[in-house]
Amino acid sequence: METKTKRSVTKFLPSRSPAVREATQSVEVPPFDFDHLLTLPEILRRSARLYPDKPALCVRQKDSVHTISYRELDRLVDMIATALIQWGLNPDDRIAFLSENRPEWIAVYFGIQRAGGISVPLDPQLGASDLRHLLTQSGSRLIFTSSRHMELVSEAAQGLDSLEGIVLFDPNGGEPKVMRFQDFLDRGRYASVPFPRRDLDDLAAIIFTSGTTGLAKGVMLTHRNLSSDCAACLELFPVTEQDVFYALLPLHHTFPAMAAMIVPIAVGSAITLGSSLKSKDILDDISKTGVTIFPGVPLLFEKMIEGILKEVQKKPALTRAMFKTILGISRLSFKALRLRAGDVLFKSLRQKAGMQSLRLIVSGGAPISPDVVEMYNYLGFQFVQGYGLTETSPVLSMTPPDKLRARSVGPPVRGVEVRIVNPDEDGVGEIVVRGPMVMRGYYKNPAETAKVLKDGWFYTGDLGWIDQDGFIYIAGRAKNVIVTKGGKNVYPEELEEKLLKSPYIQEVLVVGRQNERGDEYIHAIVYPNLEAMDQLAKERGQQSLTEEEIEEVIRKEIRTMSSEWPAYKAIQSFELIQEEFPKTSTRKIKRYLFQHRIIGVGAKR
Repeated sequence: METKTKRSVTKFLPSRSPAVREATQSVEVPPFDFDHLLTLPEILRRSARLYPDKPALCVRQKDSVHTISYRELDRLVDMIATALIQWGLNPDDRIAFLSENRPEWIAVYFGIQRAGGISVPLDPQLGASDLRHLLTQSGSRLIFTSSRHMELVSEAAQGLDSLEGIVLFDPNGGEPKVMRFQDFLDRGRYASVPFPRRDLDDLAAIIFTSGTTGLAKGVMLTHRNLSSDCAACLELFPVTEQDVFYALLPLHHTFPAMAAMIVPIAVGSAITLGSSLKSKDILDDISKTGVTIFPGVPLLFEKMIEGILKEVQKKPALTRAMFKTILGISRLSFKALRLRAGDVLFKSLRQKAGMQSLRLIVSGGAPISPDVVEMYNYLGFQFVQGYGLTETSPVLSMTPPDKLRARSVGPPVRGVEVRIVNPDEDGVGEIVVRGPMVMRGYYKNPAETAKVLKDGWFYTGDLGWIDQDGFIYIAGRAKNVIVTKGGKNVYPEELEEKLLKSPYIQEVLVVGRQNERGDEYIHAIVYPNLEAMDQLAKERGQQSLTEEEIEEVIRKEIRTMSSEWPAYKAIQSFELIQEEFPKTSTRKIKRYLFQHRIIGVGAKR
């Protein structure tokens, strides 16, 4: 069915506003690159002047695609900034916002900064008490939200004197302290106010860490931090205004905010806002809006590749055999000649999957299996991975598309210096970095800041090593390392990667446990692949497997795989859980919830 394209922003935009007229004046467009950095509002203004009529944002609604041009987005940002100043915003005031990905989210992010404030994006998965704590900690005067999250925000705001109001994106409300977004914009509809000058070293945003290891801390990122990281990313890939980025991950996290919002806006690319995490919706978003660049997290890409391979397994034997043969040819050409033959060999498969427009897939936010990286490249996708942290804006390194090393996260991007401190006999030590993208510090938390910022270097807490070509390899988090009684360091992430190759293990965490003598040993927490277990039961002529039979399958898998490792890395006990691990909104397992559990089922070797 042919996609219809519509424009849908006139409900927000007046026809005669001084702020709007300013945005359309003809002025010289400044350069933007690593040597000519701009503040974030300047980056948006630049693209609005270079590409005024190009779509900036795309939202698919069934078979229609609603677009907002760069001129329209810039006008809306001006209106929000004007309304905030009219409301009483002072320089460096913090303004929070919490909602699903939507055009207003992006407009508010930039509007706050254009008005001289500091953006505080918050996670919709927070509980009311956590949200209340972060609103208090940040000192946010105002919060923007949507009807989907209004109940959460309202509960968190009860009795919170520091929060002066709630702005609701959707046209309903009526509660005390609540303003409709449209009414809020009316404050600046025909007003003319000067926007304060922002310098590169002014704070742009406070990002609260996702909390995979405990309490969240407010990461202070300046315009220089974010702008330099954006410019460094753009030097790696030939991104143009013709590209369409896919913003599927929640934008309140720094990785999608950089890779799917700031980078595309800097070059005038379009941004497709993802409608949901359902496979069908993802494929419809990609095919109907022509997505070319897809930033995402490992779990998402692992699920997608599993889906593709499962569909292949449903085909007749001849088709499966042909797929296997072609895959072998593609693998050989990629490994031996560094040629991505799958681009041609699997063209029809990508078309049938609705992914023919994709030219670059970028994985970040967590480690990904090298097997997954290689499989995407065998199938003809240009698939790379990066490494970074919220504290580094976030990108520190990226694998070059033409020099892919599946186990590496690539060399540092421009401006980043990397050292390995306190390396062991294998060269593995803590990764420390410095560069213009490293945060100013943790908001109102000098003690925690002092722990990680030392003499200009940021101590990442990640363990890794660097090869002779400058490529970085990640071993795991320092806090997760298990030290055996023999003094050996065991990196849980390495063992998890190996265990996940079992078809019967869906998710797994490897953690340290202590026996009665205080010695640390290796324990696995396993969420079994129930679909694979059902298939095994069918092969055995059973309707389903009992809990004891599932446990025995996992025990054999762990025993078999552990037998191939050095004895000190062997899994010595395990337990099964009956549901998926709780995760952050970027699909990372919250490890800290399981670090100190004692329950275990013996896994004898």
